Order: sequence, then C-alpha cells, then structure tokens
Amino acid sequence: MDIRKDVEAGLPAKARPLARAMGVSPSLIYDMISRGEIEAKRIGQRRLVIPNGVARRLLDMEPVAA
Repeated sequence: MDIRKDVEAGLPAKARPLARAMGVSPSLIYDMISRGEIEAKRIGQRRLVIPNGVARRLLDMEPVAA
C-alpha cells in the first residue's frame, strides 16, 4: 500500500502509513493530533483518519484543484 497513491486518489490517510511516508514516528503524529496541530476525524471508537487535504499538505503534494 502506497500512501501517496491513496492520497493522490483523494482518500484520507491513516496515521501510521502517513508517519512512515513522512519519516517520523507514529507517536509523533498521534501527539500532534492530540495537541490540535493536525486535524483528524474519528471513525468509530478507535480509528483516526487524517483528511485528504491535510495529508496532502503534510506530504508536500499539490492541493486538489477546485
């Protein structure tokens, strides 16, 4: 699974693959979410996803054209 392809396709990102692509630890991503530095949406009780636009910004990808 390539997180960049998923984000390019317009999907939200999961924290662990996003952290791997950014070269940081997943705990840093979770800490940034808890501090409000990264927007995340909760799905169910446990799963967090990072919206596509936020993931694009974090991965230095071009924003989606409106």
